[in-house]
Amino acid sequence: QRFDGELIWGIGHTSPVYYAVGVLQHAVHGLRVTPEPVALDFVALLGWAFLACGVAYAAIRRNVRP
Repeated sequence: QRFDGELIWGIGHTSPVYYAVGVLQHAVHGLRVTPEPVALDFVALLGWAFLACGVAYAAIRRNVRP
């Protein structure tokens, strides 16, 4: 049962903050606040980081062309 509803839970999964909170709460307080394993949260954060790097690279390449 999700007290905040399925819609908000689904929207939360589209943000890297959701996964970061899961990793940080486990690392600092030893709590599990997400239903996903901490390793999956970490892998999701890596995916977000690679995506952000790819978008930044594409934007820089587009603006630097001679």
